[in-house]
Amino acid sequence: MVSFKVITYVGAMIATVSYLAVVAVLLKSLRTYQPAVWDALGRPTLFLNNSIANSFRVAKFVLGREYRNVDRGPIQKLGRAAFLLFVIAVFLSLLLTIDIAIEPT
Repeated sequence: MVSFKVITYVGAMIATVSYLAVVAVLLKSLRTYQPAVWDALGRPTLFLNNSIANSFRVAKFVLGREYRNVDRGPIQKLGRAAFLLFVIAVFLSLLLTIDIAIEPT
C-alpha cells in the first residue's frame, strides 16, 4: 500500500512542476501579447533573466491576482491556473511537513 507521505510528496512535486510550466507559458504570453506588463515585471523569464526583484514582481503578479487586470483572456486563465497550482503545492507541502513533524519516533 502506498503511504500518505508518498502520495502527498508526489502530488506536491507534480503541482510544483506544473506551476513552473504554467508560469513559463504565462511569461511568454505576456511578452508576446502584453509587452508593457512584461516590461513592468522586469522582462522576466523562468530561468535566464531571473533576479530576486523579478521573482518578487512575478509572484506579486500571480499571488496578488494582478493578471485579472489584463485584457487578454488566455493570460487570465494562465494566471488563475498558476495561482491554483501554487496554492495546491503549498498546501500539500505544509500537510507533508505537519505529518512528518507529528510522526512518532
